[in-house]
Amino acid sequence: MLNIRVHMRGRGSSALDEERVTSIYQAALVRFQTAIREVRVRLSDVNGPKGGNDKVCCVELRLKEQGVIVARS
Repeated sequence: MLNIRVHMRGRGSSALDEERVTSIYQAALVRFQTAIREVRVRLSDVNGPKGGNDKVCCVELRLKEQGVIVARS
């Protein structure tokens, strides 16, 4: 099982939201679990309650041997 840490900022999040994100990444990355030490997922709402398309997702894969892979959208 992968070590996945989820951090949500700037939006109303719950333990259910974190569990959902964890299960999505667990399923997507299960075939790479022998190479991954830790997965960090950060979701944030840049403008807060103002609305609009202002969400940011940053995923860091901390690998056992090759360093870190970062994807941001």
